[in-house]
Amino acid sequence: MVAQTRPGKRDDDDSAALIEIFADMAKTGRAVLPGGMYKVSKPLVIPAGVIEGGDAVFDFREANPGDFPGGICLLVKGGPRMKLPSLQRNLSVGTRMFRFEGPHGLLAGDAFQLSGTVDFAGNGARSYYRKGEMFRVAKILDSTGLRVENGCRDTYTVAGTEIWKRTGDRFTQRCTSLTIIGHDGVDYAALVKNLDRSILSNFKCEGGRLAALYIDDCFQSFGENVRAWQTENGGLDRYGCIIGNSQDVTIRGECYGHFNGFTVGGDNPINGKVGMNRDCHFFGRAGSHPTAGLSGGIFTVTPSIAA
Repeated sequence: MVAQTRPGKRDDDDSAALIEIFADMAKTGRAVLPGGMYKVSKPLVIPAGVIEGGDAVFDFREANPGDFPGGICLLVKGGPRMKLPSLQRNLSVGTRMFRFEGPHGLLAGDAFQLSGTVDFAGNGARSYYRKGEMFRVAKILDSTGLRVENGCRDTYTVAGTEIWKRTGDRFTQRCTSLTIIGHDGVDYAALVKNLDRSILSNFKCEGGRLAALYIDDCFQSFGENVRAWQTENGGLDRYGCIIGNSQDVTIRGECYGHFNGFTVGGDNPINGKVGMNRDCHFFGRAGSHPTAGLSGGIFTVTPSIAA
């Protein structure tokens, strides 16, 4: 595949070649992209692994929104979680030792997460929020017991808690820069999902009907020089960058959304999602429309933690 770099309208479509590259990446764990502009008309899925190359731009602006039934231009995705045995005993704040009713099958360094019952609803309006948190295994005690690196920050009952093993899939963005220009008729320019210890540096997302960049269900991940820019008007729920259902995620860069440049939130916690964020930090400049937006003009953001 040759990247399309000539200006103006381009007749060539790089979708099929990119889909093939990322299918190979699913097998090898690595992909190389020559710098340049790529015209894309179909949804793209990048698997866990390392992507490297020059200044690459994926341009979805000439695509047909009807060809994106999932509402996502680019999906960067790890594997699904696996349900673990139930707890043998309730957990209290500070607990580091977990005991399961059956063999957990975990190893030191593995990550898992709890999804607990609702005992508060965020801002009082979202009853579907659930407490939860993510852990990394420090030591295996035996087939049903283990110790985690950090103690619980909340209480959990046996009856009201699900436990799910995370795959530990990791994505590293090593292109000089990777820019996604989404279609304003498609919900999200880019969704990053189900990943741990990932690097999203020099990742730039523009457009999208609801958000330029959505980071969902991620753990211990970081991005430097991230740009998330959404300008589509539509009232509420128009964001530059959203972080949802994640823990220990730090983003540095600039975010703009018609309603709000940067936000954290939860979701309906199906299949063990933690339901709310913990330790999500943004450093940089963020803002929204000066009269229709939540945050007004561009402003400097200090570290933001949602617990």
